[in-house]
Parts: sequence; structure tokens; C-alpha cells
Amino acid sequence: MDFDTSKALKGVVDADAARVGRLLSACGVLFVEDFSPSGGRHVYIPLRDRMDAAEARELVEALALTATSLDPSPHQNITDGCIRVPGSVHKAGGHQTLVTPLSQPTTSCAAATQPLRWWSFGPLWLRN
Repeated sequence: MDFDTSKALKGVVDADAARVGRLLSACGVLFVEDFSPSGGRHVYIPLRDRMDAAEARELVEALALTATSLDPSPHQNITDGCIRVPGSVHKAGGHQTLVTPLSQPTTSCAAATQPLRWWSFGPLWLRN
């Protein structure tokens, strides 16, 4: 997921990413996070099984309703939707910097999460 400083101030980006991270953690979803030199953040969810593009779009669009800095556009098409991975060169200079420690199990494909459904967040969605 792409939390973008072109959509909101850095403080909003940080708060949105933290809130979505808490929601994912509360639901038992493992994720990896990085940040960019521009202040944006990415949250990656390694999945054990493939997730349909329409389902991914629906999930991110639902999360974007609660996080104003979340840019759903990388998930809104199947040909152009992509974001930089940790360590990638940033267009403004510098690199994507990994926040999640390499020692954390979420950085391993073996720790991948079952496919997600937006409705699986249920009441946790409202509390976070």
C-alpha cells in the first residue's frame, strides 16, 4: 500500500500508516514497511496464496476510506500498478528505507499471510 505525501502532509502519512499497521497486526496480518526520502510510506503484505486483482483493489479502496494519505491507484489496474520496493532508488534521490527489521519473520515468504478480505477486519476496523 502506498501512503503518499502528495495526498497529505507527512504527519498524516505517518499516522495513517501506523493506524493501518495496528489494524493489520490486530487481525494477525504480517507486513513489511518502508519509507521514502519524500516522507511517503509503503506497507507490503506477503501473501501465501495469490490474491485476485479485483479483491486487492477492493481491499485497498476500503482502507483508503479511513486513511486519506493512502493512494489506491497502484491497485486500480493490472498493467501499471506498482510501487518501489525497499532499497530502490527514489526519483527525488536517495532510496526506499526498510523500517521492518530483517530479523522479523514478516520479511520471510515462509511467514506469508492467507489472502485477505476487507470484511475480515470487521469490528477492528471501527476501533482503529
